Amino acid sequence: MNIGPGPTVHGELPLDRQNQGLMLTNYRYAHEGHYLRGLQPLPSRTWPASPAVEGELGLDVGTLQKCVSVLWRDIEWDDDAVSGHVSSIPVITSDSPSPFWYPRDAEISARVYSLATPKYIDVHVKYHCRSGVYDVEWDYSLGYKIHHHISEPPTAYRNPSTKDNPSDWHTRGGWQSICWGYYDYDEEEEGDDDCPNRRRIEEGKVELHKDGVQDIYQVVFGPLDSPPSDDADAVLEHRRKLVAVVRLLFAAVGIDYKVACTEEELDGAPEEFMLEGLTDNWVARGIRAACGFQL
Repeated sequence: MNIGPGPTVHGELPLDRQNQGLMLTNYRYAHEGHYLRGLQPLPSRTWPASPAVEGELGLDVGTLQKCVSVLWRDIEWDDDAVSGHVSSIPVITSDSPSPFWYPRDAEISARVYSLATPKYIDVHVKYHCRSGVYDVEWDYSLGYKIHHHISEPPTAYRNPSTKDNPSDWHTRGGWQSICWGYYDYDEEEEGDDDCPNRRRIEEGKVELHKDGVQDIYQVVFGPLDSPPSDDADAVLEHRRKLVAVVRLLFAAVGIDYKVACTEEELDGAPEEFMLEGLTDNWVARGIRAACGFQL
């Protein structure tokens, strides 16, 4: 199983970014210890470090890394999206762990192998974000496909079609949508595409549902019993397990989305990938709803 960075199937990373110590899908962070983004704790400038997915599931460090294989990785970095052009690998310390690159275009696919049965889940994301003078180009979709029988070699993988609206990218050929989003513009506004008066409209939705989360958990870890409704600790543990398995799919393609399970916790949208156009964390709310609770 390929658990290293692996070759880029369509276009290599620039030479100055090939040796960052990237582990699996950790495309931005270069940090001692080789982290799988979202699976192991990592300092953050914006959000307090949250428990790793492996820790939330009571697994030894590295258990899930051995279950994830990168199938496809094609990334174009947007050096213009930040102040200052960075042309070489930055020095990262515990006080400043974040490099200064953001993906302009990314298509990433990974395979999550089951710990319980001879099954696996393919995860795919396609993403675009670029700022213009008067507008922002932004669209993405994240989806998954469950394989209940391992009947084909790993090389038989094919990305889903992404020729139409992002909301349709993961709706065919066995693919199921987790979430999608894009910016549209009010057609009633007069002027051309570069008009500063056009009104930007955010479209997006979390398509993941309760049965889907249960299926994902059962494929990866096996059956999960419902907790007694009068046992608050058991209910919270059950929530965390469901949220963690969803976060695992995000992390498999390099997205670390922290989802609060109690009123005291905070949601933490990923720094590299913009999954919501506004500051409102509607993706986190959608994940909670799919896991059967809200705060």
